[in-house]
Amino acid sequence: MYLAKLNTKALGLKKPITVAATVKNTRLASQIMIKALEFEDQTPDADDMVTTLKLEQELLDEQVKFLQIVMKLSEEQMNKILDHIDFRDLANYTSYVCQR
Repeated sequence: MYLAKLNTKALGLKKPITVAATVKNTRLASQIMIKALEFEDQTPDADDMVTTLKLEQELLDEQVKFLQIVMKLSEEQMNKILDHIDFRDLANYTSYVCQR
């Protein structure tokens, strides 16, 4: 089983976290990447800002859930991360974890 040791300093955590490339984690990574690509493909009208914000919030929630499950983070650790990074950093780190 392949294990990825993730550097978590960018997230505001002190210790690295090891993530196993299990079937469950691989499926979760695929699901979150599909959702991110689907979001990028959305080109709503300027008048449809509410829909855009809802889709953005849904993607954000899914990314947070994905990282918490795959990295086995506690609520406290997840809250620390969310207080430390912005939306772009979260998307980049989610992509990084999926690629590992």
